[in-house]
Amino acid sequence: MIYPLYAFAIKYLISPSGTTSPKAFAALMFVLQAAVVSFTVEDYDNCFITPLIPLIIMLGSLGISTFAQEKQIRVVLR
Repeated sequence: MIYPLYAFAIKYLISPSGTTSPKAFAALMFVLQAAVVSFTVEDYDNCFITPLIPLIIMLGSLGISTFAQEKQIRVVLR
């Protein structure tokens, strides 16, 4: 169920609206993750994506929030 969050995270990152702090944090995390992986050996079981999953969830939720605000959809969390 994480795949839709990728689309919303990308939508949030390329949208002109929203604050720049999460965008800068996301860019820094992706660059740092790429640097760490480049200094390690090849790994075929994708254990290096584990630190990025909370970031993808955060950006995806921001993307869903931005989408809901643009469409004027009221989201109620219970």
